[in-house]
Amino acid sequence: MTEIEKKLYEEVENILNGEEGETKEDIEIKLALYVYIKLAKLKSCDERIYFGNKQEIARCIRESKRDSVEIDRAVRKRKLTCISLSHLYKKILNSIGIKCDVVQEDLRDAHLNNLITLKSGKKITADLQQDLYRIQAKMKPVFFGENEISKDKLTQMLIDIGYVDSKEDFRNNKLGKVKKKVKDLSLDEALKEMLESKETYEGMEFMEAAEAYKYYNAVRVLVLESEKIYQIPCFLKDENGKKIGYTFCIYADTGDYKKVMPYLYSKKRGKMIPTSLELLAELENEGLQLGKDKSSKKVRRLKKYMKELEKEREKNYIEEER
Repeated sequence: MTEIEKKLYEEVENILNGEEGETKEDIEIKLALYVYIKLAKLKSCDERIYFGNKQEIARCIRESKRDSVEIDRAVRKRKLTCISLSHLYKKILNSIGIKCDVVQEDLRDAHLNNLITLKSGKKITADLQQDLYRIQAKMKPVFFGENEISKDKLTQMLIDIGYVDSKEDFRNNKLGKVKKKVKDLSLDEALKEMLESKETYEGMEFMEAAEAYKYYNAVRVLVLESEKIYQIPCFLKDENGKKIGYTFCIYADTGDYKKVMPYLYSKKRGKMIPTSLELLAELENEGLQLGKDKSSKKVRRLKKYMKELEKEREKNYIEEER
């Protein structure tokens, strides 16, 4: 038995032993929650679902359906979808004696999630894909037992399984501190403070683009509450125009190109990196595509600022040559 396997075994044993006065139902819930958290830390959502065109999305779904049948494929893969992820979670829970099914709650929506049936007959919903970014960012999960478990009880269970040491450890609370910092700042200064604060990014190295995109989208709403902060998906392409990677850009639409500082997500560093308009133009020439839809307002505004900078540089160059 490896050290990792030994640690996992000990963690599960601690859950099964239970806390003083804990019911068998609570132990069963806590074990399902433990698997939920562990699996979320290992898997990511396939970026093609968020950033891909119709053909890429269709191909991704076909692969996911195969992964959900040949479950060993899903075990080996890092990037899954709600289809393969929900079947993998079901497989793991069933293997440890917890009844779990894959369900489609809305027939108008192809999204799949899980329904856990405890030995007592109580049913609990779980939507792991929706919580991936929250768990990887150490936020409080929202879609495990959303309507069946009280917030206080879920918090205590998360503490019991070692996800956090106390409720103050949830990143939600840390982001609340960032919100206070940016309260009286200008739009560009507020964005800089939000993205460059350790409370926002610390401990999130190597988060995949799909989860990072959803996380920063949530952070923008929670901290800044401004419609003038834009976030756009970006693609890295090779010399043949083939997509070889995904990232995204965030910038403040200040109305003045001199105050626009775009940020690009770095998976390796797990944070948003300040990137000048000039450097962004160079990266675009090297194969970076800004936006899924080049005609979108968010992309057009950013391009406008890039062109204004270019015109200013050309003007200065002409004047220097006179």
